[in-house]
Amino acid sequence: MTENPYAPPRAPLSEIATAADSAAAQLAMYSPRQIFVASFLGSPLAASWFASRNFRAFSQDWLAQRILLGGFLATAAALALGYTLSERLHVPNTAFPLLYSLLIRWYAQNLFGSAFEKHVQSGGRRGSYWTVVGISLLILVAVLAVIFGCIFAWSYFFARGGT
Repeated sequence: MTENPYAPPRAPLSEIATAADSAAAQLAMYSPRQIFVASFLGSPLAASWFASRNFRAFSQDWLAQRILLGGFLATAAALALGYTLSERLHVPNTAFPLLYSLLIRWYAQNLFGSAFEKHVQSGGRRGSYWTVVGISLLILVAVLAVIFGCIFAWSYFFARGGT
C-alpha cells in the first residue's frame, strides 16, 4: 500500500479557480442602484430576487435562498406597515416605498458594492436595467394579484353576513 487513501485529490488548483472565475464572469450581477430601482418599482421581494441573482453569481446558493425568504417577509411587513401607517400619518404615498428602498440600497451597497465593482472590472457582465424594470413590474403584478385574491376571498367567505 504505497498511496494514502486519505490524501486529498491531486488537482491543479489554478485550473479550478480559473473555471470558477470564468463561470462567475458569465453570470450578470446587479448594482445596488439597480436593486434600489427593483425595490421601488416592485417591492422588497423584487429587490431580493436581484440580490439572490448576485449571490448565485458567487455560487452562494444558501444565501440566495435566505435573501429571497427575507424579501417575502420584508414585503409582507412593508404591506402591513403601509396599510396601518397610511391612515395615521399624513405623508405622500411614495414616502414609505422610498424609505424602504433607500434602506435596501444601503444594505445592497454593503453586501455587493465592492464585489460588483470587482466583477465589472474583471470583465463580468452587468445586469440590464430593462431586465430590472421588467421583472420588478412582473413581481409587482404578482404581489397585487395575491393582495386582491386575499381581499376577494375574505369578502366571499367572511363578509357575506352569514348567508
